[in-house]
Amino acid sequence: YNEIDPNALPETALNLKLIGTFVAQPQDNSYAVISSGNDSQQKLYREGDTLYGDIKIKKILADRVVLDNQGHLESLLLPRTTLDFGPPPK
Repeated sequence: YNEIDPNALPETALNLKLIGTFVAQPQDNSYAVISSGNDSQQKLYREGDTLYGDIKIKKILADRVVLDNQGHLESLLLPRTTLDFGPPPK
């Protein structure tokens, strides 16, 4: 995995939502919070955990989780929200 650029991985088409990540040293102490499908229940995962079927958490990074989807590496990105600053108060 070390030679693979996570930015070059395709975004997963799986119906998953990355809620947040906690990246720690050693990496074994890193966690990701993911909800699947239309289920609003969020679950905590660590590297090596299986989401369902053959989908495994390969790597947890600050802005994404790298998934091993049946041998294909894919990124599950943290949603980016843009801040909309209105005009300053008068």
